Amino acid sequence: MRSFLRVLRSKANHPQRAVWILCIAWLVGSSALIIGLHGGAGEIPAICMFAIACVLWRFAYKLRGKKRHPGDAIGFLALAIWSVNLLGALAFDFHYYLTDFFFWASTATLLILIAAALKSGLPPRHRRRMKAALRIFAR
Repeated sequence: MRSFLRVLRSKANHPQRAVWILCIAWLVGSSALIIGLHGGAGEIPAICMFAIACVLWRFAYKLRGKKRHPGDAIGFLALAIWSVNLLGALAFDFHYYLTDFFFWASTATLLILIAAALKSGLPPRHRRRMKAALRIFAR
């Protein structure tokens, strides 16, 4: 048990742990978007699930530190997929999602997450990608 706790505390494993947390956040967030965008009675739990996924994403992003790691792409892939899901929903059924509470709550949560990532002092290459993603939502 002590060796397991020692592994959890070691800072050398933070990038690997961050990748796993990003994968979990991606799965939880995608599941929440699927549940919430299909409507029904599951909107409030789906909003909570999506908010939890965004908090997990932010925690993993902070956990990985300032070093570059190949797993960084997973985090930005999750943001891109979530953005495409929301934009696709809006594009294919505009009149329904214009009044949908889950759509606007999840869009606001995602924009807050992107803004928080921009504010945290990203490296210039990541900052350009995030600004491009914000421009998509601003249109």
